Amino acid sequence: DLAQRPDLTVRSPGLNSLPIEIKLANLRHWTLPKLIERLENQLVGQYLRPASVHYGIYVLGNADPQRQWKDADSAGLIGFDELLARVTERAKVLQAELPEGVDALAVIGIDFSDPRQRRQAATEAAAVS
Repeated sequence: DLAQRPDLTVRSPGLNSLPIEIKLANLRHWTLPKLIERLENQLVGQYLRPASVHYGIYVLGNADPQRQWKDADSAGLIGFDELLARVTERAKVLQAELPEGVDALAVIGIDFSDPRQRRQAATEAAAVS
């Protein structure tokens, strides 16, 4: 739909419309700045614009325990947990700036990778540092 509608929309009496935007963050084209930009411009800028929409959910998934993202602050690399922390922090700032009537913005992370691979990746990362 060329980013014209949320990936999911929940409609319920008393809730109106709840847009849910989902990104599989481990895909190579999803950098930390692009994920934050989509939070700001797609979920907040487009889907939370109507007066009847009071909540939004941004879901980030990861299926690759080895995937790391460039950290603009330190020029180092960060893992999925830190990526979630950065996006969540930006969402908190945005929520404080949102117009009256927008009540909440949530970021949810789901790690779809094999727990054994996550443990192995963590062990390898600890050995390098």
